[in-house]
Amino acid sequence: TAFGRQGPEVRILSPRPGGATAVNLVRLVLIAVVVWLAIYALRRIVNYLTPPKTPSTGATKNMVRCAQCGLHLPESEALTYQEKHFCCQEHRRQYSDSD
Repeated sequence: TAFGRQGPEVRILSPRPGGATAVNLVRLVLIAVVVWLAIYALRRIVNYLTPPKTPSTGATKNMVRCAQCGLHLPESEALTYQEKHFCCQEHRRQYSDSD
């Protein structure tokens, strides 16, 4: 009879629970890399399109050179003697002694 003898049982095997984790891990890493590259590219584009920021320190200071040692310092901090600028009293004194 057709139903009397049955052949080997056919089983549809589902993947093992641990077998798909490697594939999922690779997919996760690839997605992370793609997201990182997209963020990196967007930052580069934004940085390219925005003008560089200039420091807004207020008024710029006029710099002068010490007549004795050559140090550059703001004019507001320099000592003036005979229309020459000095960084300290010692250098002003040395200059006046050499005259």
